[in-house]
Amino acid sequence: MPSEYLDALIREDMAREEDGRYAICSLLRAEEESRRGEMLPFSALDAVDAELDEELR
Repeated sequence: MPSEYLDALIREDMAREEDGRYAICSLLRAEEESRRGEMLPFSALDAVDAELDEELR
């Protein structure tokens, strides 16, 4: 049914939005850690990639 299709599209868009929020929050957290000198010796983006990889497993 068309309404079920629209509902599925809305759910998919909401999931993408949540993923985007998570990525932004992770980058901001990595930046704060870096400013405090708590960052690991690799870049903030590598840290986010590693964290996202862990969650997707």
